[in-house]
Amino acid sequence: MCMMTYIGTTAEQDLSEYNLDKIRLIKGTPDSGEEAFLKYRNIWFLTDQHGSCSCGFRSVEFPNVEALGFDVPQDWSPEDEESIQATHEIYDVILNLLKSGHKVESITFWVDSKTDFIDKTVSLESVTIDTFRFFDGYHFEYQINT
Repeated sequence: MCMMTYIGTTAEQDLSEYNLDKIRLIKGTPDSGEEAFLKYRNIWFLTDQHGSCSCGFRSVEFPNVEALGFDVPQDWSPEDEESIQATHEIYDVILNLLKSGHKVESITFWVDSKTDFIDKTVSLESVTIDTFRFFDGYHFEYQINT
């Protein structure tokens, strides 16, 4: 089973221009109905450099979100350096879109799992690049204070 993350935004631009070493943004919507949870119609699938799923990013599985939340990598739970770098890259993309005046949201879920997403506003001023990670079963609405 794979983790999937979709980004919705008001930005009309081709987000594949942000494709870097570790991330790929592919235009399109999920085919299993999750797009109904996204408010913004410019939808992009987030994948790592291998291109098949979103497992190559820092994330927390649903049962552990309350206990673990946003945090830096911990010694007791080592994380792959590529996943950390990929997460930093998408954080920068989201931050750049917000600074350009666009709205950005995301949903993260396991393939073949049906969930009602929990809505969470994520301020990129309090959630730093080093603590950011996606939460399984959550719909994030990103913001910055301007």
